[in-house]
Amino acid sequence: MGGLGTSLTWWANVFGAREDFANLFFTTGSVTYDGTSPPGLGLTIARYNLGACSWNSVGGTTMAVSPKIPAFKQIEGYWQDWNNEDPASPAWNWTADATQRAMLLTPPPRR
Repeated sequence: MGGLGTSLTWWANVFGAREDFANLFFTTGSVTYDGTSPPGLGLTIARYNLGACSWNSVGGTTMAVSPKIPAFKQIEGYWQDWNNEDPASPAWNWTADATQRAMLLTPPPRR
């Protein structure tokens, strides 16, 4: 099996809610963008950036955020309490990283 793809990394954190970008990357039909109608790239693989940032405190400890990492590159992680590994518990925030998930969930246009 093979395919061509993209890493969502930081661009999907910024543009993930844009259906036109999803269509440009993941379809092969014509996509209206910026007054033109180019064909989509037809990518079939998306590598998801799991993130590693949390802004909450656990037991009085908060993750250090480097001033060298721009805010748009700080992807919120799902695991909110590293003392609890139960994914059914509140230690996991399954609504984190909404824009990157939106890029994965955007349905392709009908051709």
